[in-house]
Amino acid sequence: MNIFLGINGIFFNLLFLLIIFHYFPKTIGFLLTGFLIRVFFLISSNLGLTLPDSTNDMVYYESTAWILAQNGFNQILNNFPGFNKDFLSWILSILYSITDRSIMLAQSASLFFGMGIIFLSYLATTKLWSDHAGVKVAWIVSLFPTQILYSILILREPYICFFLILGVYFFIIFLKEGKNIFLIFFLISISITAIFHGAMIFGAFAIMIFVIFKSLNYFSNLLLRKKFNYVSLFYILFGTLLIVLFFNSGEQEPIDGLYVFDTNQFSFEKIKSPIKLLDFNYIVKIITGYGSETAFHAASYPQWMIADDLTSIIYLQPIRIIYFLIGPMIWDISKVSHLFGVIDGAMYLLFLYFLIKYRSGIFLNRDILFIFIIFLTYILIFSAVISNFGTSVRHRYKFLILLLIIIAPYIPEIKFSGKYEKKKINTGNY
Repeated sequence: MNIFLGINGIFFNLLFLLIIFHYFPKTIGFLLTGFLIRVFFLISSNLGLTLPDSTNDMVYYESTAWILAQNGFNQILNNFPGFNKDFLSWILSILYSITDRSIMLAQSASLFFGMGIIFLSYLATTKLWSDHAGVKVAWIVSLFPTQILYSILILREPYICFFLILGVYFFIIFLKEGKNIFLIFFLISISITAIFHGAMIFGAFAIMIFVIFKSLNYFSNLLLRKKFNYVSLFYILFGTLLIVLFFNSGEQEPIDGLYVFDTNQFSFEKIKSPIKLLDFNYIVKIITGYGSETAFHAASYPQWMIADDLTSIIYLQPIRIIYFLIGPMIWDISKVSHLFGVIDGAMYLLFLYFLIKYRSGIFLNRDILFIFIIFLTYILIFSAVISNFGTSVRHRYKFLILLLIIIAPYIPEIKFSGKYEKKKINTGNY
């Protein structure tokens, strides 16, 4: 039954791809290649191949889904777990209650979102830069080791990454076409990622602050010239309202009367009381607490990199960012499985090199700044609280495509002729 349901799940994914091929024939090459590679490893993992990161959390999510499914469909709907790590198991339990237990089927669900990630990376990059750049990024995503791995594991990562890139795609449309509805779609998509992991909400939070300040600047300049702009005023009021709602959500412990109204039925995992984030001492406590909590097993950062007070947070943060993006280092390898992380980090280092080398050309595209703010926000937050390079590899997987979208036109092409063809790059300055 496990194999039968799993094969059906794979064929459902193939049907989904055939529909895309019909409307987007340029995607056939990278989508079909990515699909075949992922299916090969998905089936192999069910025939005895042990994949990296395929134990512990994956076993927990799948087994919890099956336990929840025993209660029947109606009872599952009545036992909504909230916005925490069990949300994925709850979703899968609905699938199990309709069909039966099948690890391959649950993996096929991850595969569906993994293939969607490739497709969205193409759409987003094409919209921002060009079709040529979009194809390059899509090929990298289809062949990148961690993108392959997490597309077939029963983890939160493929779901988070899918809605993150979907949100970025909506935001690029908003930037290019100025349609306010796509800003709403962006916020909804990022909010869905936060259902799976609460810290993801800060991507939308950072963008809204940036939008508010830019709108304030534009609005005030127009007022000085005795002009009025309703669009800028809308962004200022709308963004401010969302930020107020965010800080007034979750478990309430008022600080200096800052609460406006009660929204305590709505909170994200790890951010139970956002209002506390206005307390600097609380932020230090969170960083040091999670930093120590994630320092476990052979994949732990060196002990001297674990911050325990404000001073150590400040001077260690640059080093922790480096470790988060490209770790583990050669000297950290203690098991063969760590080589997977080394390869992933080396590729990340190469892409960061392109970002630094071509920064002047990249940031000529003014829209890139917004994508970079999202990327930088996540890197700063996750690097501050993670002290395990195994966990780092899993989390930075979610942000790889943001980096690829930013540097897309400057990624070299491999040509069998050994010759490079220069192409005019659309900087987006119009």
